[in-house]
Amino acid sequence: MLITSDKDVRRQLMALRGSEYRGSRVLSSYPRVPQPLASQWIARWKRAHPSTTPVESADISKGLWAVINNAGINSVGPVEIVTMQMFQRCAEVNLFGPIRVTKSVLPLIRQAQGRVINVTSERAFNPRAQSAPYCLAKSGLTIFSDCLSREMSEFKVKVITVVPGEFAGATSIVKPEIAEGLQDRLLQAQASLSLQDQQAVLYSKDNIETMVKSFQGAMELSGTSCEPVIQAYIDAVLNADPLSCYLVHGFKRQCLDPYILLVRCRPFVPECLMHTVEKILFFLLK
Repeated sequence: MLITSDKDVRRQLMALRGSEYRGSRVLSSYPRVPQPLASQWIARWKRAHPSTTPVESADISKGLWAVINNAGINSVGPVEIVTMQMFQRCAEVNLFGPIRVTKSVLPLIRQAQGRVINVTSERAFNPRAQSAPYCLAKSGLTIFSDCLSREMSEFKVKVITVVPGEFAGATSIVKPEIAEGLQDRLLQAQASLSLQDQQAVLYSKDNIETMVKSFQGAMELSGTSCEPVIQAYIDAVLNADPLSCYLVHGFKRQCLDPYILLVRCRPFVPECLMHTVEKILFFLLK
């Protein structure tokens, strides 16, 4: 989704409520970017994205105040049986996609002294077993944002991360057909293991099926609306002094998302105790 605004950024961002937030790009205008630079950006975008809607429909000749990278697919499974193709696809969408978009618009963002807003995940901070592809990609995007923030401080460009908690039920990231396709790929990879390895609990067919069911079960515990994430977008774009990182509670109990609470606890709790803290939080808040 491409959104431009000369006057009412808030109205444009509110329109995102009707979208599914998959790979949305929010581009808002700013009046100080020269036309030649905008023309160069249009040509570069066309070469990189030949199948997308022509960007001339967006008045980017006035420049870009903000870009929001919100691309996300999930991939789960034990590292040994998750294929390299699954790792690559997850990284391509969750990590390299936002990097490509950011690099494409960065000259205009710099000229406007604007903002780069990257949507990561609590899993960038809370590594989970059987979630390596997703955690890896989102952690990479977090580090990319931190590095870019240091580079862009010279140009007065703000680089901001939005870190949603559990919002699976408010998006299409765990639709039944996605879960079924994931299960099929994992079972196919599991079949290539030796018979002895297939009997191991971690790699068993029962474990894979249970894991995919829990993947879908996240919807029951999830927040049901992306409104808190939208509010974070709005503040990140409009606030004269935005946060560098927005931790957004999802879960069915807003403001008590155990995953976000874990992120907040992590700097103060030894790693050896984090699993116990996680169990306590889920026991109290489920």
